[in-house]
Amino acid sequence: MNYREATEWLFNQIPNYQNQGGNAYKPGLERIVSFLESIGNPQDDLKIIHVAGTNGKGSVCHLIAAALQTNGLKAGIFSSPHIYSFTERIKVNGKLISEEEVTDFIVKNKERFLEFGLSFFEITAAMAFTHLSNQKVDYAIIETGLGGRLDATNVVKPILSVITKIGLDHMNFLGDTIPAIAMEKAGIIKSDQPVVLGDLSDEVREVVYRKSEETKSKVYEVEAEPKFPTSLRGEYQQENLRIAEKAIEALNIDLNELKTELGFLNVQSLTKFFGRFSVIGEKPRVIVDAAHNAQGIQELLSELSKTAYENIHVVFGTSSDKDLTDVFSTFSRVKAKYYLAAFSNQRSLSIEALKELGEKSDLEFKSFHEASMAHEEALRAAKPTDCVVVCGSFFLIADIPSIQQEFFG
Repeated sequence: MNYREATEWLFNQIPNYQNQGGNAYKPGLERIVSFLESIGNPQDDLKIIHVAGTNGKGSVCHLIAAALQTNGLKAGIFSSPHIYSFTERIKVNGKLISEEEVTDFIVKNKERFLEFGLSFFEITAAMAFTHLSNQKVDYAIIETGLGGRLDATNVVKPILSVITKIGLDHMNFLGDTIPAIAMEKAGIIKSDQPVVLGDLSDEVREVVYRKSEETKSKVYEVEAEPKFPTSLRGEYQQENLRIAEKAIEALNIDLNELKTELGFLNVQSLTKFFGRFSVIGEKPRVIVDAAHNAQGIQELLSELSKTAYENIHVVFGTSSDKDLTDVFSTFSRVKAKYYLAAFSNQRSLSIEALKELGEKSDLEFKSFHEASMAHEEALRAAKPTDCVVVCGSFFLIADIPSIQQEFFG
């Protein structure tokens, strides 16, 4: 079995959220606990920084990793989803897990995956723990998949927990109120271990502080302003930077400030981080951002409004399991030309549903059955003084080959 065959087996044999959405979601820790015990509990070898939140998780993980790397430490990351290659999920100092190691792990354990009834995410988390343990990383930065309390990554014993911004997302799994979702995210806080909090609303802070008191966990709040600059663009990245800075402080390790700053200034190249306000072209400026919920879209459009573009062209596509009421309400308040597109993954919102949302929101829009066609049309229509922004689902980005070529070569 080669890499292609192994990953095809994984995607086809094991229900996975990336392709199938909520039908593949398996909350609870019993399955992965049993499986990890059967392979020697590799997660227990790791010094883990565990990161949960609605928005900003990926940025915070990669900012922390970049700072650790430039200080001579070996930093591993587990994050999701991937855009172009499964191997993007697991990295050590910016180096993706090899196709050979992915293949070996699947071939060696596939019968046990079925025996224990593991979900796709549980398998990838176990693979990450194994790889990061084998690589003897100094720190493993682990991003939750969905939620926190019942997320497969919550089998870990972190030395630090981090909670980023919390908003309404995945409400069918985590609860339909902000406090309910906050309670799920706060489930990653562990006894007598510190926790770093981003800029949280009062109702979220109340929930998180109550949990931290129960677990006797020291709380670190972010500073009002970041200490260092970063190459990550967008005002919202300043909050993520402040969270990363506070996380490094909470680790209580001796890092060189100049090297730390160098890490924050080279996040993308050091950690192979892509898809968050990534500028891949000029005249017109082309920006790729995986903002997909109302909070993320609002932050993205707010950032775009700070530059005097003649016109803004928004290429957007999303999964069918999202509540898009607030997203399209946000779009309706921004004067732009919209290119609404379906993508090839089975979770894609249909072109008919996108057109209906566009009409209800009174947008100036065109609709496309293919993401690449929407992107090409936006580029054709844009003047050198305009901005083209591709946002929404990671699947939309993955369906546009020219973006992959521009960023990954």
